[in-house]
Amino acid sequence: MTTLLLVLPVRLYSGDTLHLDDAYRRAAERFPLAGNIAVQQQVYELKSDNLAAQYLPSLSLAAQATYQSETIKIPLPATLPISIPEPYNDQYSVTLSLNQLIYDGGTISAQRTIDATQRRVDEKSVEVQMYALKQQINEAYFSLLLLQEREKSLALLEQEIKEKLEVLNSRVRNGVVLRGSVDALSAELLKLRQNRRDITTGKRSA
Repeated sequence: MTTLLLVLPVRLYSGDTLHLDDAYRRAAERFPLAGNIAVQQQVYELKSDNLAAQYLPSLSLAAQATYQSETIKIPLPATLPISIPEPYNDQYSVTLSLNQLIYDGGTISAQRTIDATQRRVDEKSVEVQMYALKQQINEAYFSLLLLQEREKSLALLEQEIKEKLEVLNSRVRNGVVLRGSVDALSAELLKLRQNRRDITTGKRSA
């Protein structure tokens, strides 16, 4: 079943027309957490990349240099046909290590699960707040629609009262109608204008 919702536009004081979907879009652009969503996405992606990198082999290079003021000399009898060379005072060593993670006890997998859960919680939190914001927009928007229509009705009624007052004033001058009738209708006109001012205030608040 398809439901069609017809939403009338609201006219603002600047002369622009505001539609409900425009109100949603503008609110989303100005929503404090809207900018954080993209940042959170980047953070989760970086965390995922870092966790994946732990499965890759890593190389480490270490270098060491030593200097000895004295070295050990091993004297041999002159009758032997061999000789042991004297070691150098300075010595250098370079070590290259290759490390590969074989088993981590499920630590990385558990961390992935925690991060994914936290991500869903954050997204749902934003969705809930956006839903509440849309509800506020709906209330303000439809209040504006009602006030807008009521304002039109009062404008028509005001014009009708003015026309009646002109007729009554003419009859008062001709002595056909008492002045009290004009005063009563004038009081109704004042009340109507006060109602229109209240509507204007309500529209501004909305």
